[in-house]
Amino acid sequence: MLRLGGSYKKNLDLHLAESARSHHIDYSIHASILRESQIDEMEFCAKKGITSFKLYMNLGDEVGHVYMDMNPGQNLLVEEKVEINSKIVEQVIHNASRLGCTVLVHAEDYQMCSCGIREAKDKNKNGLGAWSESRPGESEVKSITTASGMARKQDATLFCTHWLTGRNGCNIQGKEKWHCNFCGNMPALSHTITRISKGVSCKSNAAY
Repeated sequence: MLRLGGSYKKNLDLHLAESARSHHIDYSIHASILRESQIDEMEFCAKKGITSFKLYMNLGDEVGHVYMDMNPGQNLLVEEKVEINSKIVEQVIHNASRLGCTVLVHAEDYQMCSCGIREAKDKNKNGLGAWSESRPGESEVKSITTASGMARKQDATLFCTHWLTGRNGCNIQGKEKWHCNFCGNMPALSHTITRISKGVSCKSNAAY
């Protein structure tokens, strides 16, 4: 996963060169799209060998602060504010489908999460516990339904990361609600890859 706040055209080669020097096993990079300006750079990334892109649908409002990856040789934390809206999600899915690339989706509705964070702050809660409590399973349901609906229209491939990890009471069954063949809860630290196509969906699970 690569998270850059700036331009991939200006910075990607630095990271690829460093990765080539540092890795001793096969690896791949998926590039996070965090700015509308980066959408136009997806084709550039694909030509450099990147075939998957990540969307953080949970970033926005109270939960939009992100630490970006530092460029090689730098040693300063880079914190930025990110707002992922439905326009960005739809455009990324459209471009990825056109390029034959996969979209990885961290699916949580940032508006619901922001509301939870505000409630936690009002109760003087903080830390990881408050962060986790602010993320109801329903926020994942809403975001995955939105993303899968967009993907079906574009004949795109989605990889829904951390789907329902550690959540209870959020079993979803049937094709109609998900717009694809998602069903049931996933075990902890599991990922689901689903090919969304016109009229046909399939899924496979990979835990790691």
